[in-house]
Amino acid sequence: MNVFGAVLCARHCRAAMTDRGGGVILNQSSNSSYLGGGAYSISKLALNGLTLSLAREFAQEGIRVVGIAPGMVASEAVLERLEDTSKQRMLGEQMIKRFGRTEDLVGMALLLCSDEASFVTGQTVTVDGGFIKRL
Repeated sequence: MNVFGAVLCARHCRAAMTDRGGGVILNQSSNSSYLGGGAYSISKLALNGLTLSLAREFAQEGIRVVGIAPGMVASEAVLERLEDTSKQRMLGEQMIKRFGRTEDLVGMALLLCSDEASFVTGQTVTVDGGFIKRL
C-alpha cells in the first residue's frame, strides 16, 4: 500500500495537474525508511525512491514530487503504546529534545507545496527533530 497507493494516486491526478499547468505531489514517508529492517521500513524507502522517479517523470509537465519523512509525533496512540524507557531513548537520540507535533509536519508540508519551494523536487525531507543523522 505504501508504494502502490502512491503510484495509483500519482497516475490518476497527473492529467488534471497537467491540464492546470502543474502542481505538487507530496508523499508521506517515515524516518523509519533510513533505519532499516522490516517490511514497513523497506516500503517507506521504496516510496522515497518512487518520489525521485516520479519527480523525473513528471517534471516536464510542471509537476513537482516531494516527500516528508516524519519521526515520532506525540499522538495519543504513540504515547500510550510506547513505554517510558523507549520514549526517553528516542528523545535522547534527537537533537531537539521534545516530541514532534502535527504542526511540525503541517509546516513542512505547506512549505514544500508552496511557491517558496518551487525549485525543490525529488526530495524526501526528514522531519524528526534530528533523530536521523545523514549528510
